[in-house]
Amino acid sequence: MRLLCSLLGTLFFVVACAGSFDAGKDMTAFGDRFSEAMRWQDYLGAANFLHDDVRNDFLDQFQQDDDLRVVDSRIVSIDLNAEIKVASADFRLEFYRLPSMRVKKWQWSQEWQLQQQKGFKSPVWLIVNPPPPLP
Repeated sequence: MRLLCSLLGTLFFVVACAGSFDAGKDMTAFGDRFSEAMRWQDYLGAANFLHDDVRNDFLDQFQQDDDLRVVDSRIVSIDLNAEIKVASADFRLEFYRLPSMRVKKWQWSQEWQLQQQKGFKSPVWLIVNPPPPLP
């Protein structure tokens, strides 16, 4: 099931890169797809939105945590600087860990960069900073 979700996430990622490019609109769309993958605990799909340098840190933190249950995932704000091809996003995650049902909140100040990936016609937005530890 996770493999299917990951493949679908990758497909959406590739399709999004094929159309015309608007930095602000595309950044919002990339952020929304990342949040959706996190909400459904599709960590392999969400990892597609991270730069290679930080992808393993992300997967090590989330993929190994079998007791983690996501309640909500969203980007609260985006500060875009299209001129220098960077964006800062305030990502929020609400979760609990079994056996507890106490919901906790976690924040990740993400740094996104617009990058041209090999094999893609349009540039893609990727997160370039690793996530902080979950409490």
